Amino acid sequence: MVKNIPLTPREWQVLGLIYSGYRNHEIAKTMGVAPTTIKTHIRNVYQKLGLEDRKEALQLSEQLVALI
Repeated sequence: MVKNIPLTPREWQVLGLIYSGYRNHEIAKTMGVAPTTIKTHIRNVYQKLGLEDRKEALQLSEQLVALI
């Protein structure tokens, strides 16, 4: 199932940092990019996975971690 999720490596990284509890500005600092870049990555993740918000992203990432 995880192999079929169409995220880029950077999008996976952002999703992982969201799962770890990072806020957008912390993710941007960790990845060395602008906060607007993180917002773009998050928007793409939500679109690709059919998510509405961060809460849904957290729920999905918890499910994915449980599969590993």
